[in-house]
Amino acid sequence: MSCLILKKPDQTRRSFSLILRSTDNNGKKVHSKYESTELETLNQNLKAGSIELWQAVKIAKSIHQTESLKLNPPKEYKFNSENEEIFDKFWTQQYSHRQLIDESSSKNGFLRALRELDKTSLMASEFEINKALAHLKGNKKRKVVSCLQSIFKFLNRKINLKSDRKEKTKIKFLSEDEFNQVIVLIDNYHVKLISKIAFYSGLRIGEIFGIEEHHLKSNYVLVEQQMDRNSSIRQTKNRIERKAFLIKEGISAIKEWINIEDKEAIRNIRASEVLSKACKQVFPKNKSKHCTIHDLRHSYAVNLVSKGVSLSLVAQSLGDSVTVAQEYYAGFVLSDEGIETIAKLLK
Repeated sequence: MSCLILKKPDQTRRSFSLILRSTDNNGKKVHSKYESTELETLNQNLKAGSIELWQAVKIAKSIHQTESLKLNPPKEYKFNSENEEIFDKFWTQQYSHRQLIDESSSKNGFLRALRELDKTSLMASEFEINKALAHLKGNKKRKVVSCLQSIFKFLNRKINLKSDRKEKTKIKFLSEDEFNQVIVLIDNYHVKLISKIAFYSGLRIGEIFGIEEHHLKSNYVLVEQQMDRNSSIRQTKNRIERKAFLIKEGISAIKEWINIEDKEAIRNIRASEVLSKACKQVFPKNKSKHCTIHDLRHSYAVNLVSKGVSLSLVAQSLGDSVTVAQEYYAGFVLSDEGIETIAKLLK
């Protein structure tokens, strides 16, 4: 299967380009330039200065998505009409009254699960349903099974669906020393601030853009909103206000960030790409250290856990459940500082 990769302007590249990645007869990956009239026009407008870079990024992403769909048209699923009728009732009674952050995304999760059944009815036997799902593997199967179980519960059907064991979640993270080695290589002022805030507060990038002056307290940040890629302010991921503990080294970064007036203009900044590039310079052969902004959220959590902070407190600061915190961060070895912290607590 072929796929398109969007290359964005950076220190060495002044324009956008699409790279076609495919596989030859020997199984070797082949890369070639993919021609796009729309992208060429965008590059000309960018070069002429008639469009801002952040605006060009949005347009380039849209072109990338359109061209990708042309290259690999979405698979046409067969949809059982009986299942469609059952789902309409399920959605109307169970979800239509809820205030969902992204209704289409939530709905599509269930629809994808139903499409995996193909022609098999939701009212079929347990054996037939499991047989229809036998082609699925790993976490994809777990998601499909989870959605279908919700529908079966609605139908009062006790169906035992076979699901694969959950694959162990692997995370990338940086220690404080490693982070300090990376941050000095980042020249972009905004990316540097975003990286510091993420590392010392555990905030998601949208939450960082949602910070206002009244949210900053003495040693924590009040997280009650986020800014999405369209520069719209909305509720946090789980729609619950929380207090995120702020490691003291991040206070000055947040104060600087608050003073930036037009954050909408930089919402689509390629912060993760800049950070990842700096990580690759410091750790060229260690892919587990090639971090994105979201990985700095993991770094924040791992650093707290290693210093003796309980998973329960880490979860509250991140706005995650304890179960999620255990999945990601349980098992990390305590540092000497963490041992000393526990010793003090037990005195």
